[in-house]
Amino acid sequence: MSKGIVDYYEKSDRELARRYLGEQYPQFNEEYFRAAMRHRYELYPEIPEIAAFDSFRAKDVLEVGVGQGCDHFMFASHGARTTGIDLTPRHCEITRLMLATLGVPSRLVRADARKLPFGGESFDHVYSCGVLLLFAEIEQAIAEIHRVLRPGGTTTIMLYNKASLHYWLKTRLYYGWALNEDEVLGRDAVIDWYTDGIGYPRTWHYSPRDLRRLFAAYSHTEWRSSCLTPEQLPEAGLPTSIKAARWLEDRFGFFLWVRACK
Repeated sequence: MSKGIVDYYEKSDRELARRYLGEQYPQFNEEYFRAAMRHRYELYPEIPEIAAFDSFRAKDVLEVGVGQGCDHFMFASHGARTTGIDLTPRHCEITRLMLATLGVPSRLVRADARKLPFGGESFDHVYSCGVLLLFAEIEQAIAEIHRVLRPGGTTTIMLYNKASLHYWLKTRLYYGWALNEDEVLGRDAVIDWYTDGIGYPRTWHYSPRDLRRLFAAYSHTEWRSSCLTPEQLPEAGLPTSIKAARWLEDRFGFFLWVRACK
């Protein structure tokens, strides 16, 4: 499974740039990196609030899965002492280039979330957005995060929400059953491809009820959901009432955000 993840993401960087930013940024330069950050936080405006980038000045923060570096830059630029890992060499390279281009220091290591190369009680906070859901052995990764956190330390983790409208209404009911794509592609492929795109690696989804088991070693756990878009409600779209749409997003959004304290 790890090889499949690495192979996919090693080749995805320019495809993602074209998909989200078009062809106007041919190189990884300052203009590209700033455009990528603008796009990310316009698309997911809740991330700065939930991640609380400005809350960890002078704290030791580990990001598990740096991706293309946007969130990592935000922690570092707000004064955190940052360390980042990623299983994909290309992601480490892009994030390192982003931070160097924008003049922000960090320590970046290629490593596996299931076996963190750090001593126990090394960090005040561990952050991971959309990464641990790629591992069947998520319990192992969460245990590793617990190990490297200091007493009283916190973690913020984003998983895919199995109780979401995206999972049940769009993916399972509409595409899987109504359009019969379960029969054509297979159930797992439908779930994975309608999660993040054709050819996407295997993913796992978790409901809020799973959190008690996954985070049993932590002293306190809370959650919220986010990310509800019109295409997640096929043929219907979002309610016209902002209040109703927010109510749905808070309970049945695609992203399941977990905050836990050691």
